[in-house]
Parts: sequence; structure tokens; C-alpha cells
Amino acid sequence: MTDPLQALRDIHLPSAVSFWPLAPGWYILSALILLIIVFFAYIVYRFWKKRWMKRLALKKLTSLVKDYEKTQDAKAIVGEIAVLLKRVVLAYYPRKKVAGLHGKAWISFLNHTSKTEYFSDKMGEILVVDVYKKDFDIDVTRLLSTVKQWLKSEIK
Repeated sequence: MTDPLQALRDIHLPSAVSFWPLAPGWYILSALILLIIVFFAYIVYRFWKKRWMKRLALKKLTSLVKDYEKTQDAKAIVGEIAVLLKRVVLAYYPRKKVAGLHGKAWISFLNHTSKTEYFSDKMGEILVVDVYKKDFDIDVTRLLSTVKQWLKSEIK
């Protein structure tokens, strides 16, 4: 007699679980992680861009101070400062909101954005009125320090 166990085949182990294709849950998790990474990258980019614009404006202001020390041309420096302030504001805020500001509205906006009153006295008048006068007498050093304070302040 033959042994019936001899006719049986050996134990077959199942094949190893394959890594691919992934289960649907992994696709969802991957998409969520990717969205979170993109969101944080966008936040970091916006923060970096604002800081970069501020550093660039401060560098330009330093350049204007050096130019003023060479030329002593108060009218030119006031015009350049007015342009610099407008550029900074256009970089931080929507063009529709700030491009048309002038006069008292412009000075009010500058004061409001920095939560200070840097430009409420003579400094504001210099930027909106005196810049267009033929002859004017200003304290350029005070104006430059006021603009520097405004640039360094926390702009909202």
C-alpha cells in the first residue's frame, strides 16, 4: 500500500504583498500632504517677499542718503522719497486701493498703515505739497529718519 500523504503537494506560501499599486487611502494621504506643503510654501513665500521688499526699500533709502550727502539737493531727495514710498505701498497693497491716493488721503494712509503719526506734522506736508514748490526749506535729515522709521515699522 502506498502512503496517501505522499500524494499531497507541499505547503505553498502566498506571494509577498506588492508595494504597487497603492491602496486608495495612500493616494488621498499623499494629496493632503502635498496640499499642506504647497500652502506652507505659499505662506513662507509671501512672508519672504514682504521682508525682501522692506530690505530693498531700506537699501534704496540708504542710497538716497548717500546721494543727498554728495549733492545737498533737497528738492531731488524729497521727490525720490515720495516715489520710494509710493513704490513700497504699491508692493504691499492692492493697486486699486492705493494707486490713486494723494494729498491728505495719502498721508492718512501712511499713518494708518504703520499705526503711527509719523507723517501727521510737517513731514506729511513736505511729501504732498512742498515737493511741488519751487523753493522750500525742509529738514532733510528729519524727513529721512521719519521715512526710515516708517519703513522699519510693522506695516500691516
